[in-house]
Amino acid sequence: MTTVAYLRVSTAHQLDGGGLDRQEKCVIAWAKANSQPLPYVYIEPGVSGTLGIEDRTALPELLDALERDEGITHVLVENMDRLARDGLVAELIFSEFEKVRPGVKVISCDTGIDLADVSDPSRKMIRQILGAVAEFNKQQTVMRLRAGRERQRRDT
Repeated sequence: MTTVAYLRVSTAHQLDGGGLDRQEKCVIAWAKANSQPLPYVYIEPGVSGTLGIEDRTALPELLDALERDEGITHVLVENMDRLARDGLVAELIFSEFEKVRPGVKVISCDTGIDLADVSDPSRKMIRQILGAVAEFNKQQTVMRLRAGRERQRRDT
């Protein structure tokens, strides 16, 4: 049984601001609390959560590992928005997980929810709602940053 983790941050600011450290601590804490081996970590620095699999480097490597290593049973993420910030992209990622490793658990370590579990329709709905919330949060962040830049231009 093997556990892997996927960490992603969008910007250099998040790299410097401890985003990866926070995520790593979260997945390691979950692995220890659940008697899972410490995960091999796939890191996606400076990649938007709105990008698909083909526009990333670490996620395709993780999918290749899932396809090759039958011992991988868990993929850990801090939370849903670290995997994707677009509902459609998230569902495509989950579809790929299911295609290369049916039954793999994708654990949101902050809640303990298996995001890939579709045995109960309400679980899939929760995942899709979390995806919609992640997408909304991304759009809100972009809007606030744009307004801040416009305010700064006006004030200078």
